[in-house]
Amino acid sequence: MRNYIFDLDGTIIDSSQEILDCIDMSLKINNLTVDKNKLIPEIIGPPITKIVKGLLPELQDEELIKQIMTSFRNIYDNKKEYTSRLYSGILDVLKNLKLSDKRLYIATNKPLKPTFKLLEKLSLTEFFDDIYTIDRFEKTMSKYEMIIKIIQNNKLRKSETIMIGDSLNDILAAKQAGIKSIGVLWGYGAEKKELIEMSDYTVKEPFELQCQRLNYQTI
Repeated sequence: MRNYIFDLDGTIIDSSQEILDCIDMSLKINNLTVDKNKLIPEIIGPPITKIVKGLLPELQDEELIKQIMTSFRNIYDNKKEYTSRLYSGILDVLKNLKLSDKRLYIATNKPLKPTFKLLEKLSLTEFFDDIYTIDRFEKTMSKYEMIIKIIQNNKLRKSETIMIGDSLNDILAAKQAGIKSIGVLWGYGAEKKELIEMSDYTVKEPFELQCQRLNYQTI
């Protein structure tokens, strides 16, 4: 496999606590509260609007939901310091894949501004040939649309491209785009059973992403 498209949150970095804190703050700014027991890492992955609808299913005011998303963006985009950390072993994987002449990409539901801030802080920017965020263009993109854009704009062969993510959404987007997928089991995704069933391959530890068995026997 030559081309690797990575999800970011829950796959490369653990940013769960600061995302959850920003969601909580954005709800409070808009005079809403949610049971703290619902603010758990497993809800992270989908766009913020979907997370809010999941937390508050009775909330039907679309304008208010948009305002909550705007509040979240303002808080998260303008943080002075990010506490997100790399998952153990993932840096070595990125280095080794790059040294093996693999082409690496990111497709993330995180907004552009914090994505690049975090990648720069963690010294990761140099590893990636292209980076797609949910708001890179004027129109908000789904994970499927990001994958297609990466393939088209970088003239990739689908047969040589694989999506790596921790959520079922990542795997379904890959399937819809017509490429293979790897489900990682260390991230946030709550649907582990479905992730295992739907992924072409699953890994428990980052180092498995570079093993020969994965590259040649399961794809």
